Amino acid sequence: LQVISSELTHTGPKAALSGSVVFSFLYTAPATTGDQTIHAAGLSTNNNGSSSGDLWNNAPNFTVSVQNVTPVELKSFTANVTGNDVELNWSTATEINNFGYKIDRMDIKKATWENIAFINGYGSSTTSHNYTYTDKDLNAGNYMYRLIQLDISGSQRVFNLEGEVTITKPTSYEISQNYPNPFNPSTIIKYQIPENSEVSLKIYNTIGKEVAELVNGNITAGVHEVNFNAAHLSSGVYYYVIRAGNNFVQTRKMILLK
Repeated sequence: LQVISSELTHTGPKAALSGSVVFSFLYTAPATTGDQTIHAAGLSTNNNGSSSGDLWNNAPNFTVSVQNVTPVELKSFTANVTGNDVELNWSTATEINNFGYKIDRMDIKKATWENIAFINGYGSSTTSHNYTYTDKDLNAGNYMYRLIQLDISGSQRVFNLEGEVTITKPTSYEISQNYPNPFNPSTIIKYQIPENSEVSLKIYNTIGKEVAELVNGNITAGVHEVNFNAAHLSSGVYYYVIRAGNNFVQTRKMILLK
């Protein structure tokens, strides 16, 4: 076969078999969806060395329905804000050749997308899968998020989170009770400051001796957390003290139980 003026035609005579001539060819569908019609015409020749007696035979039109096969059927894509952290959650119903997801974030003030993470996909699966990613320690402001789903073949599809995510600036100084408490050997301490401040966070034993310094420096406004590992300390009661701003001081008690 050959293509002449967008038509398929043969390159030379082909002998009939039981009164029929069959041509086989490969067809590559276009990138756009919808119905595509294939037209084919064949010339019957009598091999007399001229066009005398030759006849054109038009085959019935053949319609190909081109459909978009979605690599991933996304069921949901949501965001939850906790302090200065944004937890993204999404789930899929099915996946076909799913390589994974690029996660992009846009600070509305900057108006440019920034890639912040990549999460592997499950390849091909007919079962539901849940994904999560936490974007930590953001400054106060408005943000947008999107997933760029990458197919194993290299194609991609974009899923945008509906609406903006807002990180608010705290209105007061505060330090939370550590969690878990009692703990062994690690615990999380969260604190918030309403403006950029010099912050000191230290751990003391029951006789007032400093046993650890967790924070010492200028910290941006917002909600922050630190991990305290007390593997080197003995069981007992300890106190953590935060000093921030001009005169904010707060003390809380925690229990190390080994």
